[in-house]
Amino acid sequence: MEEKKKGMSPILIVIFTIIGICLVGFCTWYGVNYFKGENKPNNSGASEVEEDNSHNVINEPENYIENVELEAEFSKIHKFAYDYFIGETYCGEHEETAVPDIDNSNLDVYVSKQFKTYDELLNNLKKYMSIDVMAQKIGSASSDKNNYYEKDGKLYCRLNYKGWVLDYESTTVKIKSLTDNRADTRIIVKSTDEYEQYLENFDVTFEKINGNWVITKYKEIE
Repeated sequence: MEEKKKGMSPILIVIFTIIGICLVGFCTWYGVNYFKGENKPNNSGASEVEEDNSHNVINEPENYIENVELEAEFSKIHKFAYDYFIGETYCGEHEETAVPDIDNSNLDVYVSKQFKTYDELLNNLKKYMSIDVMAQKIGSASSDKNNYYEKDGKLYCRLNYKGWVLDYESTTVKIKSLTDNRADTRIIVKSTDEYEQYLENFDVTFEKINGNWVITKYKEIE
């Protein structure tokens, strides 16, 4: 009489089932963590933009008004203000070669080619921003009147630098509210250094004064 073929032991079935479940679980865990690792920011200092860098976040308003002509005008005005705040002591166009300071300081002193007096320089700044906005830079010792002096019909500027200056690339202007004489905007500036790209966000208010748009509020936001 032929012997009956024995089936797989129930114990072996249970063991193989457990092994299979473990393998599926391990593969799922490995796959999830692998792709998480692929999407992590690069901390090597290379040119990739870090996702968690506060300077690389675009804070656009949910609702905004489109006005191409005004956006272009506000962009030009803001570019002037941005250079004014982030750069050295404002001197307008100046001679390329520094001259000795009358106080024998170690600061670089340049002769302005654009202005002959401090008041003339100040009046030019007023075309772009209010006195209150200009005063925000004085606190950083970069625009104090002490950084200027007049001599022999020339304006001399002591150039104080604010450190690492980024290369300005572009501006995006979003108008949040608009009347005939006032515009509240969110301005996003794209700039770069040797290694990466930065996105800076500003809340800027423009008001029409004597027929010209002027910055009356200027604040960088995180």
